[in-house]
Amino acid sequence: MAAESVLLGKALGEYFPHDGMAISFVAALDDAEVARRLEALPLTGPVPGDQESWDYWENPEDSEAIIGVTAVEGGSVIIHPWSFGNSSSLHELLSQGTVSYQLFANPKGSLHGQLVKDGEQVSYGPPPDLFEITCGIDEDEDDWDDEDWDDEDGDDEDGTNTRVSSSDDILASYLFDSPIGYCCAAVGLRPADTRAFTGPPDVWLRLPPHLLA
Repeated sequence: MAAESVLLGKALGEYFPHDGMAISFVAALDDAEVARRLEALPLTGPVPGDQESWDYWENPEDSEAIIGVTAVEGGSVIIHPWSFGNSSSLHELLSQGTVSYQLFANPKGSLHGQLVKDGEQVSYGPPPDLFEITCGIDEDEDDWDDEDWDDEDGDDEDGTNTRVSSSDDILASYLFDSPIGYCCAAVGLRPADTRAFTGPPDVWLRLPPHLLA
């Protein structure tokens, strides 16, 4: 896990999603399978391009229906720069036979997310909730004491160490600072760089109306 965090750190750098953006991390599906499951069609005509052009895209009136999909090692990244519509319906379809995680950068503050497996929600909340599930950290509240995590050595006042293991500690210290790396690791994605998040994606797709209702 420590090696994984280093690889993700190098690939993602300091990238952080802008307010109002939603990102889905889906294991084991390529862009063609994502399109098939969502009954989505390739966007024709002008396309949004990369993130520098998203604020100035010429077709904002139907932006709710537009998603970008990029295949990465381990699965696909789906971006929706202008909110993710009916995300529950999308993830019921995307997660059948696999697992997906959706992260939303709420403009009102903080990040919100949900882990979905085989169409069923496994967890909901900020990424740290998912860390307990993916990395097997003991859910005892003592393991989450703020003073434990603030202390660089991880030692309590009596000299004992309450952290789970050195590898979990290293991974947590990185992933807690990078929600994108955290979510990638949660479902086993290994993007080589930030293009899946900043664009341009492999393909822009238009969702069908019934997924936006």
